[in-house]
Amino acid sequence: MSPHVDLSYHKRVWWKEAAFYQIYPASFKDSDGDGWGDIPGILEKISYIASLGVDVVWLSPMFDSPQIDMVRTRCMRYIDRR
Repeated sequence: MSPHVDLSYHKRVWWKEAAFYQIYPASFKDSDGDGWGDIPGILEKISYIASLGVDVVWLSPMFDSPQIDMVRTRCMRYIDRR
């Protein structure tokens, strides 16, 4: 008779148990005082986010946009430089 082997660990999928934190960059952290959140602002807070036990940071899209209604984009191939 073989001993009981717990295979539940091998069946787990990391993304089902991970803590995700979604960031909308434009409003997260403004590092240069122009009124818009930016990547350097996110990087300033990444240690704090990690200290919360976050496993994955999900960035919302940052497409180039005229900011008329926060939905429209000029081009989905370019990052908004704000």
